[in-house]
Amino acid sequence: MATRKEVLTKAYEMDGFTAEEKEVIAKMITAVSKKGTGGVSKKVQAEREAETAQIAEVLAQGGTYTATEVANATGMTVQKTTARLKAMVAAGTAFYKPAKGKTKAQFGAEPFPEAEAETE
Repeated sequence: MATRKEVLTKAYEMDGFTAEEKEVIAKMITAVSKKGTGGVSKKVQAEREAETAQIAEVLAQGGTYTATEVANATGMTVQKTTARLKAMVAAGTAFYKPAKGKTKAQFGAEPFPEAEAETE
């Protein structure tokens, strides 16, 4: 399957477009080129990777952490930390133990002994 950039580039190279139409297509190609993975800009993607690295450093210290504890250690909001932790669990770089009773959900760098790694 062709990418958007490939289709737009092919259209740009075709005859039959006015200069104004080619300008619009060129802007579309530029916009598509600025996108990183997941449809976000490369800048946002780089920020997410840096935040994920910070979280990985905390988890690498060993033990288990709640999202709040990781957020406090990294200086990020709990919401942003939770989103990054969930992405890490989905990617298999972190492990998740769901909340049980009054115990909050836990995250860690290693699988939990009493339960297999779970993804949401």
